[in-house]
Amino acid sequence: MSDRLEQIPDRTQFTDEAYGVLGRALAFATDFERNCKLLASIIGVKMNSGDLFSDMDKMNEFVSAIHKKTLYKNIKNIKRIKGTKDMNKDHLLAFDYIQKVFTKRLLKGKDARNYVAHDAGSVLEDILKDDERETFINNIKEKIHILADANICAISLNNVMVKEPVMLTEHHDRYIKEVTDWVCETDDD
Repeated sequence: MSDRLEQIPDRTQFTDEAYGVLGRALAFATDFERNCKLLASIIGVKMNSGDLFSDMDKMNEFVSAIHKKTLYKNIKNIKRIKGTKDMNKDHLLAFDYIQKVFTKRLLKGKDARNYVAHDAGSVLEDILKDDERETFINNIKEKIHILADANICAISLNNVMVKEPVMLTEHHDRYIKEVTDWVCETDDD
């Protein structure tokens, strides 16, 4: 145990930058997860609105259940979204397609989030020993790119569910680049 306590890395410009990148990546991964929980909440409320609002205990139970669910289970709840009665056949087909595509992208985002939250820190220890800064930054860039794309899906579905405007397609690439730059740029860049 005492050996483990002695393994705290020295503070250098490199370690500070690497841990800064990891911290920003974790912050963004948390934002993605929060947007997925919000989406699961909106879906649940829309599907159970009569029951939820009539009893405060049911509402508290519902909110608690959302927060206890894993990210995977919250994403899987998206499959529960049904088209509305006022949608024609073409709209329902488009809605079905978007739902399937977005679910796949959200699941990829979940995997990227899991890497950032659970694996990147342990990989960072090895990289600090080998001084492979570029490898670490490139791995994080790849995961953040996937997470940013998935976050667009979560935010877009949230907006659709509450009848708010959705981010236009031409802004997707800019958003992904801005997020990736914010997370991964260091003083050397």
